[in-house]
Amino acid sequence: MININYSYEIVLVDAPSKCMVVKYTAEGFPPMQISTRLPYEGEDVEAVIRHYAPVSLWVLSKTPVVAPELGTKGEFKAPEPPPVTLESVKADKKAQIAEWRWQREVGGVNVGGTKIRTDRESQAQITSTLTSLEQGLLSSVDFKAQDGTWIKLTLDGVKGVARAVAQHVQQSFTIERQLVEMVEAAETIEEVQAINPDVVYVV
Repeated sequence: MININYSYEIVLVDAPSKCMVVKYTAEGFPPMQISTRLPYEGEDVEAVIRHYAPVSLWVLSKTPVVAPELGTKGEFKAPEPPPVTLESVKADKKAQIAEWRWQREVGGVNVGGTKIRTDRESQAQITSTLTSLEQGLLSSVDFKAQDGTWIKLTLDGVKGVARAVAQHVQQSFTIERQLVEMVEAAETIEEVQAINPDVVYVV
């Protein structure tokens, strides 16, 4: 995996269309403007930014290319679409459920009226902070909530945050497992298509 440091700027927000345009810039690479979806309610905007970052495109931009011969011709015949089977529908539904779980997992959790980030980076940071407090390296920390509010937390406070985040993340995976079990138990394509996480569970 190649890591590229980049900066970003949101240059357009189209709320009615639920999309935005983000300009990504990285040293040594051409700037790119990417159209992305808007964050879901309660979701950290930077989670969306990271998801759509054009790192792979930048890597490809440095890959050597071979120019085809001028005048090269050919024909393309579109392949026949694969048949829709119960197994293929189940596979698609499981992928949709996994994406739904991911969005729920990283969408944040409310702790005592304060929204806490739950993206993977924040999960790791909370764990690291808890360890530092438990080892006596710190007596308290300045903690930044998802809305930018600053709160000072001691060991007990960080334990409460860590517990809430862990429960939220685990619940997300538990719901995914339950939904996948429903998919696996379905006997018809219609039964699979009727499974909707937003209807079965309230986030």
